Amino acid sequence: AVACAPCFLRECPIDHRCMERLRPERVLPEVLSILKGERSS
Repeated sequence: AVACAPCFLRECPIDHRCMERLRPERVLPEVLSILKGERSS
């Protein structure tokens, strides 16, 4: 994790470390859950 996360900014004033470190295997299940109308906490 980075010190500024989660910032929720649309444009990063520093760099994109938080997004570059996200692995597809972590993101895909969350995206599929949202598309199905399910939400994880």
